[in-house]
Amino acid sequence: MSANISALAEQIHSIHTNTPDVEHDQNARAALLQSACELVAALEQPDEIVSLLAFSGGRNMCVRVAIDMKLFDVLATSDRPMTAEQLASECHAERGLVVRIARTLVGMGFVSQTRLSDGEGAFAATSVTRQMTKSSVQAGVRFLFVSHDSHHR
Repeated sequence: MSANISALAEQIHSIHTNTPDVEHDQNARAALLQSACELVAALEQPDEIVSLLAFSGGRNMCVRVAIDMKLFDVLATSDRPMTAEQLASECHAERGLVVRIARTLVGMGFVSQTRLSDGEGAFAATSVTRQMTKSSVQAGVRFLFVSHDSHHR
């Protein structure tokens, strides 16, 4: 492990250890986030950075489709994890599409994935899922996909 990576990992550990309530100490939280970002940048390989860029449009579109399907709203109002079949039924979408969208959202941290007691996979809301139900957030995402040329036709 390079010296920079070790130093960043130690800095993160030190901030976390020396701050009793990191989530509510905004200065410590900001320092921890900054150190974490620096650590990720030190660990990422160039091909990983390029891949993130290449797939960012698809990831953004996945969020937009989830909004249009009301997937965030359905998960956020459910009191338990939902199977792909349940989500498909509630969102009026095909199961295959729901699975692809939900798995991408899991990878992005927008939704969580779990197993039910019978072993079947299921998806559940996170704090990010609930944030995505706000009309202002949804409007912001929709704005990313507005064709600005359509206003000049």
